[in-house]
Amino acid sequence: MKACKTCGTEVPDNASSCPTCGNPMADPVSSADGVPSSTAGSAQTDAPERKKKGKVPKIIVAIVIVLIALIAFGSCSNSCSKQKGSEQKDWPTGPLAQMIPSMDRKCEFVVESNDSLHITVSDGIAKKDFDSYVDKCEERGFTVDANAIGDSYEAYDSEGYKLSVRYIDFSKSNEISIDLDAPKTNGELIWPTMGLALKLPNPNKTKGSVAVDSATQFTAYVGEMDKASYNAYVDQCIEKGFSVDYDKGDTSFNAENAEGDSLHLEYQGFNTMYISLYAAKGGSSSSAASASSASSSSEAAQPSSPSTVASDGDFKQFMDDYEKFIDDYIAFMEKYNSSGNPVSMAADYAKMVADYATMTAKIDAIDEDSLTEEEDLYFIEVMNRVNEKLLNAALE
Repeated sequence: MKACKTCGTEVPDNASSCPTCGNPMADPVSSADGVPSSTAGSAQTDAPERKKKGKVPKIIVAIVIVLIALIAFGSCSNSCSKQKGSEQKDWPTGPLAQMIPSMDRKCEFVVESNDSLHITVSDGIAKKDFDSYVDKCEERGFTVDANAIGDSYEAYDSEGYKLSVRYIDFSKSNEISIDLDAPKTNGELIWPTMGLALKLPNPNKTKGSVAVDSATQFTAYVGEMDKASYNAYVDQCIEKGFSVDYDKGDTSFNAENAEGDSLHLEYQGFNTMYISLYAAKGGSSSSAASASSASSSSEAAQPSSPSTVASDGDFKQFMDDYEKFIDDYIAFMEKYNSSGNPVSMAADYAKMVADYATMTAKIDAIDEDSLTEEEDLYFIEVMNRVNEKLLNAALE
């Protein structure tokens, strides 16, 4: 075995080219006019464009991601088909269940507590049943801040109870998933005086609840937050230092600070804001240095553009973040595949796939011709590691 001088991949001794980057394995031999040729005795060829180096790794990533997704869907389908033989349950009759219409069907799965209700129905379900059920829910008053996207419907009632209905079309059977959650902002919000919450602006609201308050995670629901108040709070968080690698949407905001703490804000409707803050993992000094540099610049509050990553000097950090995302993606898919009830993770699955699409777009947008030789080599190094991780995950 010998190592490719371009990307470092180990290649059989008799190989004429590297299977990863495509470059010839033989040492370059100068022709009479001093221009290097690929091998002695072969016709002179131009050096391959730098952009070709990344094509194979990117293609492999795309193929393996699809393979892992198919495995995940297969796992879900298998799990759901196994459940079909289980005993069906009657429609629940608890307080929350009485707030929504009954489908007059047997239930595949029911979980009900004082604050939440989950129902899965697969008894002869078709798309028309979903449409009809949504209409009945609207008649019950679930029309506040309604959001209908594709085969899903979310809305609140006048008291702040949140309903989510999803139609799931499997290859062998269909399901309707129903979730009803009690308001999380009816209680008194007491903002912590220590811990991670101190890294965030105090929203100074009286209604809400703190769900998690620990050394590594802080989550809370804040009431009395209309859309304007939510947008103002996002700006306050940016001023507080959460301006690194940020992604700002109409109802969501994601960013890190100089220490690598990760913040997620979401306007959920019904004057409710959700806050999730995770402490930095490992306290990476390189990450902190990169973040500090970004936050101190005049354009710190602007999201990084893939086309300018290299020129901004953040290319290595960008690739490190990409590899970390792939690690998180694989870990989630493993959890999804092993879950006894993957349907309950459908929303998280959709978000993970959407995040992957965003990250892939950033990777594809990189102009490899603009990279330095060191950046190009690091790009190939990371993509090769990512390929190996994805292939191993797909074959397990």
